[in-house]
Amino acid sequence: MSEEKSKNTITDLPQDTLIKSGEYLLNKDLASFAAVSKGYHGIFKPMLEINKLLLHVARGEQDKAENMLRGNPALAWYSGTVTDLSERRFANITAFQYALWAMDWHMWTMLLKYLPKPEAAAQARALEEGGTEYGTHFDLNKLLQALDTYIKHYNSWDEDMLTDHWCKVVGGAQRMLPAHVVNEYCRPDRSFLPTPTFTETSLPGAVADLLALQSLSTVRTQQLASLKSELYLARSNSKCNILL
Repeated sequence: MSEEKSKNTITDLPQDTLIKSGEYLLNKDLASFAAVSKGYHGIFKPMLEINKLLLHVARGEQDKAENMLRGNPALAWYSGTVTDLSERRFANITAFQYALWAMDWHMWTMLLKYLPKPEAAAQARALEEGGTEYGTHFDLNKLLQALDTYIKHYNSWDEDMLTDHWCKVVGGAQRMLPAHVVNEYCRPDRSFLPTPTFTETSLPGAVADLLALQSLSTVRTQQLASLKSELYLARSNSKCNILL
């Protein structure tokens, strides 16, 4: 290798290559590169903003997401990388696509205010055709089947079997729920009896209860098997609890 070639650095890479490489970097690394020079700042700073928007969307933080879009509507056009509260990593995904994947209609309705219909349709089509590592949308069937099994065996299983299934199987499925589902489950202004219609135009008040999902995620990442397999959410008439 010649001396000239040996001196090549990342600064010699084409801008398209730098942008593509940014999709595989953690936010802290993007921030480090953005601080190196004005050139890097121009490349990596927008990617940080896109990833920040995606994080708000993945956490169900609709107001924070919309505040970002009011300041820079173009963020809705671009894809980035996000890890949600259930530790699923999505690469090359837009905020609108994540909301569609999560079936968060409150969020995608807000995002549509900042996307022209043709662009929204193109993003939806790309998600439907290409999917993600986790399919084209979140699947509630695992939780529904776990609940159905509990109901069917309620009178035939003993207390230990019921508790084991509820804590491990139902709780395990709950820990994979998108944030907006946890928000619906934990919102303080509405009981689940009678069954809600889930058609309200907004999802108020429950964002604070994301601490519930964050706690579940934290336990999982600590690799404490005895805890991570036995945490679950329980809904009373007016509040959401984390139980062991």
